[in-house]
Amino acid sequence: MKGIRVIGMMGAICSLCCCSFAQETAIEFCQRMFQETKECPQHSCEVAKCDGEGCIADACAPKPCSSFSVEQCLNEFCEVMTDCSGKKVCGDKHYDPPQCGKLAYDGQGVLCCEGFVRRCGIEFFDHTCDMLGEYSVYSLPICIPCGDGVCANFENRCNCPEDCHPKGGVYQGRKFEREMTEAESSPQVP
Repeated sequence: MKGIRVIGMMGAICSLCCCSFAQETAIEFCQRMFQETKECPQHSCEVAKCDGEGCIADACAPKPCSSFSVEQCLNEFCEVMTDCSGKKVCGDKHYDPPQCGKLAYDGQGVLCCEGFVRRCGIEFFDHTCDMLGEYSVYSLPICIPCGDGVCANFENRCNCPEDCHPKGGVYQGRKFEREMTEAESSPQVP
């Protein structure tokens, strides 16, 4: 019996240690708070009404970060980012960002990896471009391997005309870190 208690105590201690290292997701946070308090925390969660076949009860779900103003973007799951127009917006926080931004990485805490560039722009079926991606998932710049001669995933005629336009082309969107020439990146003195 004593051995079972020791094992139980060790399990409890181990679970406490593991919990302190693991990052709780927004969904897990909202569900846990709802279970513990029977209320949905209003600062980062909202009640998702039960409507549909097989639905049993309302749930507590995270509010999308994009629904917060920059001033309200202070919860543990969101962070202030710069969108394709250069405006500050609230976006999803990236935990444990990579050493460098790889394919389609939209976090802004690191530069794009070597051979990748940060770009904006989405192409519509009629071949028109939306370089800002306003009110869509394409509103934040992403890292893509543009300039390697292959029109790959996440690349299109708008964000990578060099690789995706039949005659080649020049990118017409906002320029970011590695794409800027020295003249563009150095401060302008009046």
